[in-house]
Amino acid sequence: YSYAWNEDANAATLRAAAPSTNFGDFDIEDEVGAPQVQTHFFPNRSACLGCHETPGTVLGLQTAMLNRNLDYGTTVDNQLRAMQRLGLFGNGFAADDLALARSMPNPSDTTYPTEARLRAYLHANCSSCHHDGFQGLSLPIEVATLASGLCAKITKGDLDASLVYWRDVLRGNPGGTPGNAPMPPLGTLIANPLNETLLTDWILDPGNPCPP
Repeated sequence: YSYAWNEDANAATLRAAAPSTNFGDFDIEDEVGAPQVQTHFFPNRSACLGCHETPGTVLGLQTAMLNRNLDYGTTVDNQLRAMQRLGLFGNGFAADDLALARSMPNPSDTTYPTEARLRAYLHANCSSCHHDGFQGLSLPIEVATLASGLCAKITKGDLDASLVYWRDVLRGNPGGTPGNAPMPPLGTLIANPLNETLLTDWILDPGNPCPP
């Protein structure tokens, strides 16, 4: 099913199975508080199944994404430990399990290397489809960069010649090549500035592990 939020973001309405349009304009404020109009794309019900029936994937928060500290205002604590103390895991999570739980960097945390942050971003946003070599990419963070297929999708030091940059950042299709639609194909019309920064810095980094 596909729902549309109202302008006040306090209620959502079930959209028709065959709506007259899949786009809606919303009045928003940008990061500095300036008014903007953002066009949002609503997938049809059938389009949802393109991802939500993909076997072996989880479209939602994963352990590795939550296993980090969060400032709760009065204290800083690991999110998983805080959830465990609230009883959200029942008896399925013990304090000793935390040391063994999967983790990854916060892509926004500049204390980590660029490649580690990029791989964390790609894991969270792309690996639900791009795993086990789907379309030549396997992007779970546990897969080494040289084994992920990323190097085949970039030209080191050249953004314009890097397919992943074209599809993720420029939202374009270089040369009209069939199948090279913007990524992700659903759910967004604009590029994430964080992804642009990470991809740009990594592709232009002469020290990234991809061959020249």
